[in-house]
Amino acid sequence: TGVAALALLPLLLFAIVRARELLQFTAEPAAVLAGFHTLFNLLGVALLWPLTDRLVRLLERRFRSAEEVEATPRFLDRNVIATPDLGLDAIALELTRVGQIARRIACGALVGDKREADSIAAGQASLATLVGSIGEFTQLLHRSNLSRELAALPPITLRVSRHYSEAAELSGMIVAGREGLVIPKGAELENEIREFVEQARRLIARAGVEEDSYAVESVAEELAGLETRYRQLKATLLEAGSQGRVVVRDLVGMLDWLSNVRRVTEQIERGTRFLASLMPADSIKASDASQTDPGDAVLD
Repeated sequence: TGVAALALLPLLLFAIVRARELLQFTAEPAAVLAGFHTLFNLLGVALLWPLTDRLVRLLERRFRSAEEVEATPRFLDRNVIATPDLGLDAIALELTRVGQIARRIACGALVGDKREADSIAAGQASLATLVGSIGEFTQLLHRSNLSRELAALPPITLRVSRHYSEAAELSGMIVAGREGLVIPKGAELENEIREFVEQARRLIARAGVEEDSYAVESVAEELAGLETRYRQLKATLLEAGSQGRVVVRDLVGMLDWLSNVRRVTEQIERGTRFLASLMPADSIKASDASQTDPGDAVLD
């Protein structure tokens, strides 16, 4: 714009003088300067307007949103498909990223901050894209020359993806269900619900294979304790409903919401446990990470 204005300076000055005369403005330098800046800005708009689409495409290629970066696979290099061991390691590393996203979404849903809604939706989109890429890569790997021992592992990767995807979906349901949620009156009951949700959040936060504190057996024990606490809380709520201390409609909504909290925690624990079975032996802290989960039959 500066180069064009310099080349067209005589014409711009002539236009300013004519405009001043037509509009009967004074000949003071400030008025002339204001007119020049106005014409300069209009000239810049006229010059760049035809280039807008090209500039947008250029910027979109050079800059990506945080969600786009997160949804881009980092380890799924097709060159390693010829070496199945490396291919499975790449899938395990990518699934670790999926697990991190799923856990972040789940913890955000349990926090209850309304500002988390957009972040959770963006995380769900990133997770879905990553899971799709992992599925395609797994299919390509399965078509390669896998040994009998390695051929049993790709189905486990799909199982992990399913558990984490289910956790992401449940997180969205928890956020949506919170809007119409009616907390039963009574300090003791409110504290029980709050402590149950906080216990679930803490379990999810540490249920990652990359966490130093992660151990398959201890997290499974924590989940069993959460299940026991859920049954006790459910019984307490049902008793409160039978006594008329809680409206039945509100009671049903609360039980459904608490069930989703329990289920999202369960899905995170299962996904991480099966993911641990794909990791190198020296990177997990329990030898029975790949044991079959009897509860999976319900989901299958």
